[in-house]
Amino acid sequence: MTNPLVTVWPHREIPGWNGDPNDLPNLIACKVLPLAEALATVWPTDVHLWPGWVEGPNGPESQSPRINIDALPTLAKLGAGVRFACVFVDADDPVTHGTKAPARDVWRAGFAERVAALPEELQEGLGWYETRGGARLVWWLDEVVTNVADYIRLLVGLRARLRAHGFDRVDEFTDWGRSYRAPRVVRDGKQEARLVKIAALGDLPLSC
Repeated sequence: MTNPLVTVWPHREIPGWNGDPNDLPNLIACKVLPLAEALATVWPTDVHLWPGWVEGPNGPESQSPRINIDALPTLAKLGAGVRFACVFVDADDPVTHGTKAPARDVWRAGFAERVAALPEELQEGLGWYETRGGARLVWWLDEVVTNVADYIRLLVGLRARLRAHGFDRVDEFTDWGRSYRAPRVVRDGKQEARLVKIAALGDLPLSC
């Protein structure tokens, strides 16, 4: 997968679709974009990325509402479903986790060293970007995952392997509908410009 798709939520609190067609006109239509574009864009709101998209009978949809689990049977009846081609994993500084304080410089340096020391099979398709509390690892998958249960198993297994390689503070959430803040958003009224290291993009500049 050269550039997986993600769904772009303008913010993380947008309502989700439960599968009722009558509710669709009242929901926010979210863009479906290549991951590289979503990470490189400087967004004017607190954009969150969902590492999946809706695949219709004729291919990926260009827009989609946020999808709740109750909507999956309706999508299946329409010949559609959710797809995943990337995985996000949060890694936070344990000292500052749970506060608004940024991750410590010493933690960031150690994180970069741990990434560089990962075995070759985990380096493939790997990128990452800084967050306020630490960093977010991103893997581009070789194959599209078409089943929510398989996606969750992949996520849980990946986190277990990371902990075995010195990433002690990785999140434990197994919610397939979870979104992740993009690196260049407006947060707390300020424009952020986080360091992004994705092989297909090169190192994006820190300034907006």
